[in-house]
Amino acid sequence: MYVRKLVEPIKDNWLEPEMTLQEAVVRLSRASHKGRTVQGMVVLENGTKLVGVLSIKDIIRAIIPSYMEDILRGFTWEGMFEAHVKRVKNVKVKDIMSRNVITVKVDDSLIRCADLMIDNSLQRIPVVDDLGRVIGILYIHDLYEKISDLMSSAKE
Repeated sequence: MYVRKLVEPIKDNWLEPEMTLQEAVVRLSRASHKGRTVQGMVVLENGTKLVGVLSIKDIIRAIIPSYMEDILRGFTWEGMFEAHVKRVKNVKVKDIMSRNVITVKVDDSLIRCADLMIDNSLQRIPVVDDLGRVIGILYIHDLYEKISDLMSSAKE
């Protein structure tokens, strides 16, 4: 089975590198896929060139930078989280997005995609055409639904 069977067109579910984190969060919170909240989006320059992916993990990392994890462990200062959120709301998407994006093509096998997702702890993989333009997204829950369908209909 191949990616073309499950790929979802990106429609308006993408971000721009110059967007602020606040704008990106608003777009993420309004986007959905099959009734589920979208937890990450591709970042496209000029609406076509893939330059990164922004996930909710990237956003959370921006709130509390990794160098602060040990320092802040155990602190319970009231309002600290809110202050950090306010501090990063105008950070640009390009400054925190993941830049090393793994992609697949529509003719790649679902087995290859599953392997990439597991090995790289991915929740989604952009699907690109031969020119590298994003044409859709393959979500891990779509793979799981296909597995579930196949197992449910399999005869013993």
